[in-house]
Amino acid sequence: MTALLVVAAVMLVVIGAIHATDTRRQDTVRRTMDGLLTGRGRATLDELALTIRENRNFMGACFSVARRDRDAGRYQEAVRRLGAGCDIIEELAPDFLEALAALRRLARAVIVIASPPPLPPRSFRTRRLVGLATAAVVVHQFLLTGRQKVLLRLRVITATFRLAVRWLRPATRRAAVRPEHLAAWQQVDALEADLATAGDEALVTARQIVQALDAVSLGVPVTSTAKL
Repeated sequence: MTALLVVAAVMLVVIGAIHATDTRRQDTVRRTMDGLLTGRGRATLDELALTIRENRNFMGACFSVARRDRDAGRYQEAVRRLGAGCDIIEELAPDFLEALAALRRLARAVIVIASPPPLPPRSFRTRRLVGLATAAVVVHQFLLTGRQKVLLRLRVITATFRLAVRWLRPATRRAAVRPEHLAAWQQVDALEADLATAGDEALVTARQIVQALDAVSLGVPVTSTAKL
């Protein structure tokens, strides 16, 4: 029993030391990179942002027109536009997911990243995605380093995007069955909003990762931390 208590005490000390050290490194990166990106950093971020924004803009345009048709009572036209929107989202999804995969690879290559907050559950509208974000908030509290938290964030964004895309087509079909009932469109609206949130949060996370890469290139003194 005494040996177990000693081991537990040592583990707590080690965990505390890792957390304190990584927090100091995060503060250094944050102070150094606040509002600053090098030319190379801006180019990297712009390339990632182009893919993410392209997906978001095409999706938003289709769904905005569909909502206008729906509100004007042109239900069949609204359903047709929703179908076209789903086609575009499904076509662009691989590029968006590849951008997220690239962000994960970049995050793993960075020595230290300023710790981001967890994705707020209230930013999602689909119940199951709210539950996913809530579970991630709990896991977030047990992670020690900023890099671990960034990787968790990317995992949640990726899962959110995959699930929302998977559920969107069936939701539009259900809306098409009773297009005159606005309640049937609520899930479609919620999923479209959650897809947009995933894109926005991906851009926020991308900027943090690129800033961390810039911090390394500018010679901010940090040392290796554990991977997720």
